[in-house]
Amino acid sequence: MILHLLKNDIRYARSSLIAWGGLLGLMLLMIGGLRTSLGWDQAYWGFLKFGFLVGFLIQILFQALLVVKNVQKENLQNATSYWLTRPIGRGHVLASKLLFWLLFIMLPQLVQCALIGAVFPGGWSGALYGAGTIWFAISLIGFFSVLAGSVTKDVGQAFVVVFAVPFGLVVFGHLLVKGLGRFIPIELLLYSLTSIPYLETVLVVGAFIAGLFIYWQQMHHPSKRWHHRLAYVGVLMLFLLAGKLPSVESVPKSTMSLPEGATLELSQFMFTRTDRPFPGSRSGSVDYSIQLWRDKPTGSDYGLKALVEWDGLPADWLTQTESVRTYDSEGRWLREATDGWQKSQQLEQAYGVDYLRALFPDAEIFEPIRHRGASEQLFLSPLVRVKELELPAEFTSVFATRFYSPEKIRVPLDPAAKIDLGATRLRMEGVSRQAKDLVLNFNYLGVGQLGSEIGSELKEGYFALRDPATKRVAIGRQNSRSASTAFGLLTTGHFEVSFRGLDVAADEIARLELYYVKQHLVGTYVDSVQYAIPEQE
Repeated sequence: MILHLLKNDIRYARSSLIAWGGLLGLMLLMIGGLRTSLGWDQAYWGFLKFGFLVGFLIQILFQALLVVKNVQKENLQNATSYWLTRPIGRGHVLASKLLFWLLFIMLPQLVQCALIGAVFPGGWSGALYGAGTIWFAISLIGFFSVLAGSVTKDVGQAFVVVFAVPFGLVVFGHLLVKGLGRFIPIELLLYSLTSIPYLETVLVVGAFIAGLFIYWQQMHHPSKRWHHRLAYVGVLMLFLLAGKLPSVESVPKSTMSLPEGATLELSQFMFTRTDRPFPGSRSGSVDYSIQLWRDKPTGSDYGLKALVEWDGLPADWLTQTESVRTYDSEGRWLREATDGWQKSQQLEQAYGVDYLRALFPDAEIFEPIRHRGASEQLFLSPLVRVKELELPAEFTSVFATRFYSPEKIRVPLDPAAKIDLGATRLRMEGVSRQAKDLVLNFNYLGVGQLGSEIGSELKEGYFALRDPATKRVAIGRQNSRSASTAFGLLTTGHFEVSFRGLDVAADEIARLELYYVKQHLVGTYVDSVQYAIPEQE
């Protein structure tokens, strides 16, 4: 009976499904141009970006329309409903609608993302990243469309439910938390819920199950339409609560052992405090004294920073270090900062004289810099018991460090050159001089996460210029950047890189050697460090 209903749904939406397939195929045809001579045309890159953006927006609306119309066909509010005239179980109708959504809406879009990755010359990274990026969005919109179609009579009402109601609930929830935050510690209460294992997953799964149950239940009670609509609002509130819970980052696993003699050291502790008059607002400062904590012992998040420095590593390694867990002397978990991996650490170390000498042994370096570690947030938590804290105070932090080794890739210093870096394509727009700096301008096209990051603070690598005549080497500093992305699948943009210390005339620029220094992950090392905050003098 379920397959019979599914066939009926396919016949009903036959023309719409043909249009749906054409829309999905059109997106593949657009990116297929990258395999032709258009693949290096910068005007085509701009067209592709906007085409993807508009195309995926149409896909989102079209999939909602398909699902809503399919569900409304068997809506109990319609006296001519197909299933009312036949002995069909409530579960059969529900199962057929879910199958239609999964087989003809969800699955084709995932296949589309995979094919996009296969068509793009950079490989599959774009497909995997794009599928992960849009999976959550299309899942929620499709699920909400099923629910909205079951309690509405026409497409207009359904679209209000799918888009306007969740937006209204988000605004209402923010205002509610903001207002109650003046009287009760809402954020502290939400943070305390993170101690419940897998709570966010339970809320999301529970909301899905509750929504399906309400759809199944209303099959025998069409007159209680408003009861079901209010119940769906409750389901949306569960999703909203899951989204409001503070994120809990998992601890990475070690994938390598340290080189002999490598050590991690902490020094120069600094105290931070973030005051929260109401959730969502931030007004804080940084001080070297613990008095910053004690001036206001309630209603704030208390944090600790330290200078984190690795010693004993190979000279050509770069590091990214993050505090993923911190515990106080009683073993309580203090929330870590949510900034994630500090990718700027790489570039700071890359300016160091030791690193440059490892890459270019005979280099003459302009303004040598000795890198001495980076200041990292160890924790930021409302659970620090400031009134009871006695110095020296003991803490334990779990640090995860990623280690990178370089690969020098020689790229042509020519505006007409086509630079292919796998998931990213570069075209040099021009070379100019600004005061004593040599400036290179690039346009780029990237697919997936790696493709989008090259223009963002040169996260996955950086540029270096070498003058073979003087043996002087300069590392590029990003001056400006502009980029736009279509749902994480495709990114186009422009960035500018300047090099200091290269005093080269305009007619001598051609002799310079341009390198892209790509960073390869060596591995991740995770270990805990115990330390104590000494008494202040």
